[in-house]
Amino acid sequence: MSDITSLLDSKEQDRIEDELFRVVATGEKFHEFSEKTDGFEAHIKFKLPSLKQRDTADALYAKAYNKLLQDDDYLTTKELLERAKKRGLWSDADESRLMSLDQLIVDAKQEAKEEKNAKRQKKLLEDLSSYRSEKFQLAMKLMQLTSTAVEHVAERPRTTYMLVNCVFIVDDAGIETPLYSSKEQVEQEKDLKKLEKILLEGRSFWSGEGLSDFLHLGD
Repeated sequence: MSDITSLLDSKEQDRIEDELFRVVATGEKFHEFSEKTDGFEAHIKFKLPSLKQRDTADALYAKAYNKLLQDDDYLTTKELLERAKKRGLWSDADESRLMSLDQLIVDAKQEAKEEKNAKRQKKLLEDLSSYRSEKFQLAMKLMQLTSTAVEHVAERPRTTYMLVNCVFIVDDAGIETPLYSSKEQVEQEKDLKKLEKILLEGRSFWSGEGLSDFLHLGD
């Protein structure tokens, strides 16, 4: 199963942000999208886990996390970043800048939406594009440095559980069937582009609905 620390391009990020706002504002407990790429076409529906399902998913993460902590071959994100800092590959300034870019992006996007002057709006949109590009570069660098961290590896069984229990295909008659029927089917998925797209879409919805645990992909 591929690591799921990927980033969206700016246009796709806009679409998901707007969709999340709609979902949260209306109180809907599901999110749907249609996907047609590389021979894969389907109408996908994501649902929120029940309390019992969330407890199960969290227990899977905790079990994997505690087991990995006892394995000397794995380091935590903090330990990996400390090593990277000693080697000059990452710095406190990089970390601070990455965190500040989130707010800069939010502010620039909001200001651009409200700005009536075309010239000033264009400048704000250029700033927004620049912030996103900078964030992409820093996030990719961070992802490469921490992709083997305990937190990321431990996330896999929880994510697999969510895919099996909370993601469905909806046919033309509105009938829902699980996208994946088992853990083994997820792990044997060969279309990694499809899987990555579904993971990004689903996790954006789950985290947007307040399930802050599902944020280890490092957006």
